[in-house]
Amino acid sequence: MSLLDKLDLLEELCATPAVSGFEEPMIKLVKREMSKYTDDITVDRLGNVIASMKASAENPRTLMVDAHIDEIGFVIRHIRPDGFLRIYRVGYPNKRILPAIPVLIHADDGTAHYGVIGSKSHHYTPDEERDKVVPIEGLFIDAGFSNEKEVLKAGIRVGCSVTYCPNFRVIGDNVMSKTLDNRLLVFAMLSVMEKLAGKELPINVSFVGSVHEEFTSRGATVAASSVRPDMAIILDVTVATDPPDLEGMDLPKAYFGSGVAINTFVYHPNLPLIGTLANPKLYKQLVETATNHKIPHFLSVNSRVLTDASDLQYFGDGVPVIELEIPTRYTHTPIEVATLTDTQALIDLLTKFILEIPGDFDLSRG
Repeated sequence: MSLLDKLDLLEELCATPAVSGFEEPMIKLVKREMSKYTDDITVDRLGNVIASMKASAENPRTLMVDAHIDEIGFVIRHIRPDGFLRIYRVGYPNKRILPAIPVLIHADDGTAHYGVIGSKSHHYTPDEERDKVVPIEGLFIDAGFSNEKEVLKAGIRVGCSVTYCPNFRVIGDNVMSKTLDNRLLVFAMLSVMEKLAGKELPINVSFVGSVHEEFTSRGATVAASSVRPDMAIILDVTVATDPPDLEGMDLPKAYFGSGVAINTFVYHPNLPLIGTLANPKLYKQLVETATNHKIPHFLSVNSRVLTDASDLQYFGDGVPVIELEIPTRYTHTPIEVATLTDTQALIDLLTKFILEIPGDFDLSRG
């Protein structure tokens, strides 16, 4: 079955609301899909969904494959007497594009209320404000309410989550939607599980749909306390560097059609001592697998990007980690864009890696 035959699932994943801390709908959806391939599924107290596939050999290594299921968004922080709603961010949405975008407010009873992030009328915007970014604290949602009483009657309270509106499209090889970060990788992870179902595995594999990544990047570390992995592969997006506004910046060649990114080094210059150091043996094994099977891939050194790997590598006595990523344009905006071709490359690489890795894979250092 090709990815084109499974786009209904990808659309459902992208549309399902799951701002960090509010992941319940995605937890249920991911459990439903994982249960097609294994009966060994648990959900820890934080909300991480953990599905395990066991090796046929004795005393094998355990690999943890992680794709976070939460998304960036907002919470209602204040309900004004006139019915307008003040918000605060969860994660790091792109502040430059927020005014005038449509959103959904998720009430406690599960209903979603349409609204729009307000924007000062062009006609009354002073010249000195027209090129400035409005701070999050200055934004508000107009959801058609006339007063606070109407808001509360609708089941909306302080603390309710807010997401971008679903907007899924496929144009040729490109898929366009909110929350491709990280639903596209959840989709890829489920596709790998489908390929592995019923096969003899040389290692144990725990597939984790982790929570809280956009908030703290620590949800997967909690999952590791149950999985106790010998190694981990984190699946996420990487910033596609082929749009014209990134020309001339000497960035990684994360171009559409380049395949899967194998990250070798990740750092965040604004957050000292935070990043990911790829395990050299995992890196070598993945590159050899990709090369042997002629799977499109490229090596990447990334900045200003953090994933679950950053904290996970320091769990317990250390977890050898590496990141596999899909080039994605316009990250953390209401509509992100990636390709099905690059997604397939990641699925193929991870599947071959799991099937071919030695059960006693040497992870020692020194």
